[in-house]
Amino acid sequence: MLVAIFASTAASAEPVKPRATPTKRAKPKQAPTPKVVSRVVPPCNADELQKRGDDQLAMAHYWAAAAEYQKAIDCAPTENRYLRAGFALCSVNRCKPPPQVKRYWEKLSPSGRDKLSQFCAAYDCGGGPYHDDREP
Repeated sequence: MLVAIFASTAASAEPVKPRATPTKRAKPKQAPTPKVVSRVVPPCNADELQKRGDDQLAMAHYWAAAAEYQKAIDCAPTENRYLRAGFALCSVNRCKPPPQVKRYWEKLSPSGRDKLSQFCAAYDCGGGPYHDDREP
């Protein structure tokens, strides 16, 4: 009897439509938010950089000393720092100082140029370019 009830209702009823499942709407794609990278540049300490250059010079690391002096110059240029950088570079090879010395030579006063020329020409190996007031 139970079977007859199911059979009679199934035959007389309309076919059952499957239930529509709700679809999720696709969210519009947004461009990713760029990450903001903030670099905090610490203030430079020219005196500390100069001291590092002095330490490098004392260890006969002339190129490293010149690099530290250049950082100190970039931070706070002074005649003394230009002179120290020139001394460091002339110490690399006193017979033929590197061409970078000219960069510092041009920034020096006449008395600073005299000091640098005397230092660079102290071990003159035959007519160094730093005699008198001539430019290198």
